[in-house]
Amino acid sequence: MTMKAKLFALMAGFVFLLLSSTFLVLWLERNTLEKKGNEITDEVWKEAETKLEVEVEAFANQISRNLVELEQSMEKNMLNAAYLLQEQDRGRTLHNEDLKRLAEQTGMTDFYLTN
Repeated sequence: MTMKAKLFALMAGFVFLLLSSTFLVLWLERNTLEKKGNEITDEVWKEAETKLEVEVEAFANQISRNLVELEQSMEKNMLNAAYLLQEQDRGRTLHNEDLKRLAEQTGMTDFYLTN
């Protein structure tokens, strides 16, 4: 083998080693980046789920508070209608026409009569 052929073979070997090491480093870095990307994605999903759970719980609490307030308001309206009916009944005997008029005034559709 001539000196030129030996030098060419040596240079080809170095190029092969350089390319092989470059591809190995690229493959290792790609795997590392993929692993870190998956970890970040998992962390973001967990944080999003936690935040969503907190927001849904707050929304449910707000709905329950609104329902309680609505119920209390309805109870006050019914009590006011009962007091109105009581006051109307004190002075005179109520007839069906009077009850219909009171129902329209109070917005109540049913009256439950007691002593």
